[in-house]
Amino acid sequence: MGTAAFRDAWTEAGAGARLTRTADGACSFLGPQGCGVHADRPLVCRVYPLGRHVAPDGTERWSHVTPHPRSEGVYSTSGTIADYIAAQDALPFMRAADEYAVWLRRAYDLLGETEDAAGEGALAADLLDMDGVIAAHCLRSGEAEPLDIEVRKALHLRILAERLDEVAGGTP
Repeated sequence: MGTAAFRDAWTEAGAGARLTRTADGACSFLGPQGCGVHADRPLVCRVYPLGRHVAPDGTERWSHVTPHPRSEGVYSTSGTIADYIAAQDALPFMRAADEYAVWLRRAYDLLGETEDAAGEGALAADLLDMDGVIAAHCLRSGEAEPLDIEVRKALHLRILAERLDEVAGGTP
């Protein structure tokens, strides 16, 4: 499933900020046998029941939520956050989130927008649809679409940076 289709189908109001939930507040992917997308779960699920908060200056803080009663797992206060992150294979996802946050902050600065006001402006959600942006780019350029996720991420970020450079009049 592509980025836009996933966002529309599985996030609240199709906005991409929060995964949809069932009537009892559980994640829509939580079924009788546990998580239905465990191998492909996003960062928010990998760090659950922790929450990662990164300020614009890069300062990081962590919060904790009480796990939903239907979510299974071993939750304890022993160990470190670093050990938990490593065990959940969350580091590549955290790096990707940080790289996109750098681009997004640059976009807000260049466009004179704030996170709250940017909704329908030049930062339209389709620009953040990695699959759609890469497909359109490869169709125009004649390049083959890369399959490796890290290569796709790098290409997407490069395309996004080029778009910002165009908006800024070529200024990197």
